[in-house]
Amino acid sequence: ERYERWLIYFYGLVDPLKEREIEELCERLALNPRERDRVISGKRQADQALLQLFSWVSSNFEPKRSEIFGVLDSLSAEVKLFMMAKTTQLATRRYISIYFTQLKDTRPLLKGRDLIQMGIKPGQSEAMAHQKEADENHIRISLYDLPYRPAIAIGALPWAGP
Repeated sequence: ERYERWLIYFYGLVDPLKEREIEELCERLALNPRERDRVISGKRQADQALLQLFSWVSSNFEPKRSEIFGVLDSLSAEVKLFMMAKTTQLATRRYISIYFTQLKDTRPLLKGRDLIQMGIKPGQSEAMAHQKEADENHIRISLYDLPYRPAIAIGALPWAGP
């Protein structure tokens, strides 16, 4: 996965600053608006994700692989690498490492159009319906959480989403 090394270092430099101070610094450095927004939103996302990971660690909660995926997948590579460099907690580093080594390339084999071709009608997703039912019964259905990988890829079953 490609990433911009300078941005990781820049996140480190602006880490102690408040958001308004980061905006002012970006303006003084004449970063274009796209890069400025990227820096500000990336820093905000890193802080929010690290707070989530910290809450798991501090409460001795062992997250499922699907929960790790849910927190980290939408973040850019630069943000995840900055988080890895910033944290001093081994458990947080382990979660990020699990994402990079085991979860980042996980994609469903079937897409919505495949399900429609199989005769499943569009509407409320089957995964949402099954997950709601599972949540009501305090059961989590996710192939991410199995200690092994079944022959089918994650997401191949309608109820096996992240």
